[in-house]
Amino acid sequence: MLTHAPNRQTGLTLTELLIGLVVGLIVLGGVIAIYLATFRGSTDVLRSARLNQELRAVTDIMSGDIRRAGYWAGAVGGGMTNPFMDRTAGTATDIHILDTGSCVLYSYDATYLAGNTVGTVDAADRFGFRLTNGAIMMRSSGATADDCSDGTWEAVTDSKSVTIDSLTFSFAGSKCLNTNTSGAWTANAASTTPVCADNTASGYTAPTAGDNLVEIRQLTISVTAHHVDDASVKIEFDESVKLRNNRIVVAP
Repeated sequence: MLTHAPNRQTGLTLTELLIGLVVGLIVLGGVIAIYLATFRGSTDVLRSARLNQELRAVTDIMSGDIRRAGYWAGAVGGGMTNPFMDRTAGTATDIHILDTGSCVLYSYDATYLAGNTVGTVDAADRFGFRLTNGAIMMRSSGATADDCSDGTWEAVTDSKSVTIDSLTFSFAGSKCLNTNTSGAWTANAASTTPVCADNTASGYTAPTAGDNLVEIRQLTISVTAHHVDDASVKIEFDESVKLRNNRIVVAP
């Protein structure tokens, strides 16, 4: 009678088991690394999109309001002086760039506001934008035309998602035309001086007293910001705003 030896079950040796564990950990580590990279990439894209949306919105707000500078509801022609473009010391209402370029103040006839007197420069007619503690602030009213610490200011950026690193204004691109001599000059980059009074402007020629000057005004806005949760997610916006109201003045 034939007999068969029982089949022996063979398992893994300790060495084989350790090798299998190492290979498994390598594969798992690769999967986790890919997941984390994808997650970080998606997060960066979302943060960048949010930052872009926030800055696009605030530059639209700034450019839209600044374009109104110098508007006068009472303008009827005949050589009348626009009170919203006055640069007389102490009563100046025209657009100003102050605080080394980080603040702009301007005025226009805000006739849409209840109780506002048409044609008169009231506190409710003075507006502006400035950078304060990482946020862009908008002035809704003010007693003076040349003091960025005066007035009522409100934040127009969300400090929970965006930190504004820099905000600068300049008259770069503005032009002054001398209608008496056909002369013209253009404001240089970073200029904060109204172009018709800027003797450093490109092509500047000192006007003669009584010359008629036309100031074609342009304001350049530069904003740099980062996401509040990740300083590496940065963005920079540059916006050029053509003011609708040219300033016409007689050279002193």
